[in-house]
Amino acid sequence: MTLPPFPVEDLLIHHPPAFEEEWRELIRKLMFTVVFFVLIAPNFIKAHYAKKTPPKRRDESFDDSFESLSIGNGKVITRTIINGKEQKVVAKQRKAKKNTAAKEKDSEEEDDKKVVEVPGFVFILLNIAFIFTIVTLILKSPNNIDTARRVYVAPLLRPEETASIIQMGHEAAARRADRAKKELALLKLENDDDKNGAAIYDLEKILEWPEGYKKDRHEAYPTTDLNVVVDFSQEDKKFLKKILDARLSPILERVYGVTRDSIRANDIFLVRYDGKGQNKLTVHQDSSHISFNVLLNDEFEGGGTRFHNRYDKTHMDAKPKVGQVLINNAVVHHEGLPTTKGTRYILVGFMNVDVKDPWTRERSDVSVFSTILSIPWLCVGLKQALMFSRISSNRAGNTNQVFSKNFYVNSMLSQSVIRFAEIGDASAPHGIVNLVDEKDTEKFLNTLEEYHQSHPMKGARWYSGQGIYTNLDGSFKSYWKERKQNPDKFREDL
Repeated sequence: MTLPPFPVEDLLIHHPPAFEEEWRELIRKLMFTVVFFVLIAPNFIKAHYAKKTPPKRRDESFDDSFESLSIGNGKVITRTIINGKEQKVVAKQRKAKKNTAAKEKDSEEEDDKKVVEVPGFVFILLNIAFIFTIVTLILKSPNNIDTARRVYVAPLLRPEETASIIQMGHEAAARRADRAKKELALLKLENDDDKNGAAIYDLEKILEWPEGYKKDRHEAYPTTDLNVVVDFSQEDKKFLKKILDARLSPILERVYGVTRDSIRANDIFLVRYDGKGQNKLTVHQDSSHISFNVLLNDEFEGGGTRFHNRYDKTHMDAKPKVGQVLINNAVVHHEGLPTTKGTRYILVGFMNVDVKDPWTRERSDVSVFSTILSIPWLCVGLKQALMFSRISSNRAGNTNQVFSKNFYVNSMLSQSVIRFAEIGDASAPHGIVNLVDEKDTEKFLNTLEEYHQSHPMKGARWYSGQGIYTNLDGSFKSYWKERKQNPDKFREDL
């Protein structure tokens, strides 16, 4: 894979890793490690033990004594005492046997020189050292160290653009509320609570304050929000896509070393936190590989995002400026701090890095170091596959299970996810990093837009790939409930 140039590299005050260069260096180290442990080290060990291994000797414990006697007719017999017993052999036969024995002895000594006895534990230790070295090198890749736990801050939106997005949210909420009122009135006319009870509950929930906003779209950690794909108009989505293609795509590409064709939004939504309503969100981690959130206004008190370091039990609070985006690996634990007064609006996105297209299974042009050899990516992939396989295991006709239904197998895999996360927490540096000086904000945004116009390229998949479950191998598994209810909304990326 080849990453395109980042047109605003000279404006960065913090430079993410030079991924391609560091990956090439890592590959060279891995190749040297394989050559050393497979070819060099075993031969060195054999040569070392060959010097210490004594050659085998023939058993010479017996003592022969000979006495030549003349018995006539020109023959000579030899009286031999072997182990105390007297034997008579013909001298010629004895001589022939001695010659044969000498040749056999020479042959055995040659064989002894070829046999090298190396203790078994030596090669066991060599294999352990080989595996340890490979794992250590991979753990030190930039995707496992530099970007794994850091939170990046960068300008993304101008003030007038953030105000427009908030207005889009108001209009979307009003449209949803109007639809909910009409649908609710029709359902109540039917007077069939057994049939329509669940639908009536959902509609009444939408009509609770603030009207039009969903309050339970995310089951585990619900937020008061609107989904951009389902609730925003076509024009609104085109407006957002233009900004995301020109600005957010290259930032994600530069920070994480992933290609744009591998980036797929699984959820983009507008969230509101109110001093007199839902004002915070408890500690959690997101169900995606990369998360972003953009602050859209500052007419509130309190608020902010707290990022937790699970290793040393510390935390950092991020309070960005209006229009700035926070980007982080989704494995970082975080929470929404209480908004004590006013209303805080943020635009949130959960981004997946796909090794293949979920539907066509065509492979993405993305490095293995950014995916299967990245601990954050692997943790999220295992977690999602485990969670989704459990969700679908009770559905009739499910034939696409990823993991075993065996409780112990799934428990072992769950523990693997936890341990991987702990390794990442302990080895990767934590911190909130500003990518651009605030005074260069306008130049940063303008340069990104100009480059995108002069070098048009395919951006991330922002809308059509949302609301799906995938298997660990990246293939499609099933749709979210919201996508099943609104299939036409997700058909294209405009």
